[in-house]
Amino acid sequence: MTMMPENKEIRAIARGELKGNWTQPALCTLVYMLLIAGISVIPFVGWIASVLVVAPLSYGFTLTFLGFMRNENRTEMVGQPFKVFNNYGRYLGGSLLVCIFTLLWSLLLII
Repeated sequence: MTMMPENKEIRAIARGELKGNWTQPALCTLVYMLLIAGISVIPFVGWIASVLVVAPLSYGFTLTFLGFMRNENRTEMVGQPFKVFNNYGRYLGGSLLVCIFTLLWSLLLII
């Protein structure tokens, strides 16, 4: 049976991958955070826009950093999270299904 790596080993791997490549991930994270903060500040429609935009965008953000760790895309990271909007319906439907199933299983837990 293989053992899980300890936290210090995971941190060492992450720091090794980021050595000399801090600018693109930091810039991508900054754009992501500013976009989410800007959407959530909008009164009355901010929560709707948050559901419709942030769910696919967070999936794209996760895929971007997964690709970064796999050495797939290290040059143009800032635009990568927005590529999920090419298949917007698929990602939005998937995130809505996750929400619905989580709600239903939570109701089952309460009952």
